[in-house]
Amino acid sequence: MTETGKVTGIGGLFFKTDDVDGTKEWYRRVLGIQEDQPGYGILFPYDQDKDGLKAYSVFSLFKSDTDYLKPGTQEFMLNFRVSNLENLIEKIKAQNVDVEGPVAEEGCGKFAWIVDPNGIKLELWEQ
Repeated sequence: MTETGKVTGIGGLFFKTDDVDGTKEWYRRVLGIQEDQPGYGILFPYDQDKDGLKAYSVFSLFKSDTDYLKPGTQEFMLNFRVSNLENLIEKIKAQNVDVEGPVAEEGCGKFAWIVDPNGIKLELWEQ
């Protein structure tokens, strides 16, 4: 049986800052959070998921002038881990919510984006 698309957890939090390097240094110095993968951010690993893949949440900082959070209007973006992204997209569209652009496939999974009623861009990630 194919699992229906749904959110399975928080994939990460992304927010804008005028000083990416200084903010990363603050989080390292104050909270001991080290950047694991330059350009991706800080990874918080979990035990392996059901498919034997290493699962993690991401905490990442972007320059204030980034377009990555657009068309969201907030200074941050939430990333949700999901199962069966294609099925979830069908459910989302059935609720008259626009999906921002095509599904993107990266080395770490598939991604889609929507914007909530508060202007918060949501990134949906199937690892």
